[in-house]
Amino acid sequence: STGCSARCARGPPFFGLRSSSPAGGTTPAAGTTTGSPELAARYVPKVNARARAAGLVVANWYSLLDSDTSLPGLLDSTSVIGSLSPRPSFFATQTFVKLLGYASYTRAIPSSETGSAQIEGYQFTVAASSGSKRMDIYWYECPSMSSIVPTDCSSTAPLQINAPRIGKIDKLGNEVILNDGDDGTVDGRVTIPGGVASSPIYIDYQP
Repeated sequence: STGCSARCARGPPFFGLRSSSPAGGTTPAAGTTTGSPELAARYVPKVNARARAAGLVVANWYSLLDSDTSLPGLLDSTSVIGSLSPRPSFFATQTFVKLLGYASYTRAIPSSETGSAQIEGYQFTVAASSGSKRMDIYWYECPSMSSIVPTDCSSTAPLQINAPRIGKIDKLGNEVILNDGDDGTVDGRVTIPGGVASSPIYIDYQP
């Protein structure tokens, strides 16, 4: 949901987004309904990237702790009474904040550059030792996620990055360095192995 605070009457609109995703208890296979720790973790970078692209000042996740059995929090506060166990969505939040928490939004990346209308991508500028650098986020947007009962998909789309060397970082912060020529062709572009799936990836242009 979105809303406008009292500041709207006195100055620029101050919009906020509150979001959540059922986390469930197991990780489903591709094509099953939403409601797993895996799918909740995927949703974290997606909703935050979209919020930044939309110009929202605030985006938060509801909730930190379990609110009820249908809306698990970032921390599991019910499985073991008195214990707070981080869920994958917690680590996905940490990764987004680390990589893009202080980034400047640049633009949405068009399909003419990604090569597929199903790849959703956004470009940001982040601080670097050299001053600043480019950081992108991409994922395959499953058409089935827009249905009445959203379902994941196992589809992928190929993606090449116009750079000689990049860092590919998954939603939980695991990084792999990729180079032009890893695919057997030296052409000034890096091919993403396996293409882009529904689990978001970050692309660091100066790893």
